[in-house]
Amino acid sequence: MLPVLRQNNTWPDRLSMSGDWLDREFGRLVRNVFSDGASEAATTAKYPVNIWEDDEAVHIEAELPGFTKDEVNVTIEQGTLHIAAQHDHEQQQRNGSPVLTERTWSRYYRSFSLPTAVQEDNVSATCEHGILSLTLPKRPEVKPRRIQVK
Repeated sequence: MLPVLRQNNTWPDRLSMSGDWLDREFGRLVRNVFSDGASEAATTAKYPVNIWEDDEAVHIEAELPGFTKDEVNVTIEQGTLHIAAQHDHEQQQRNGSPVLTERTWSRYYRSFSLPTAVQEDNVSATCEHGILSLTLPKRPEVKPRRIQVK
């Protein structure tokens, strides 16, 4: 674990600095308040993906924590694999006033260029325990063949 160094800046000290800090903080506040949520970087979660290949297929495992298989959409279009997942958390009616609400909406999106050597129409996909597993079989003409030596 690495130590974290913090500066103890109080408001009067920060305000006595050049206006850069105040400009940055004001800009951040305006972006947060008036953002329409259209920014991909701000609204799309980034989860890890593993991709590997063997003699028979290309395999992909993508972490999608909290998503069900009904919320996952996998498509192939013009040699590109698209993985998308989205869900809205319903607001539950609870007694009292909410103090913090962060679980309202989340989205995941990744895309990958596929090698031309896969059978795009024969992909198998499963989603269990937050892990999406895809198997893209290779075309027969690109699979390694053993040649008998006589």
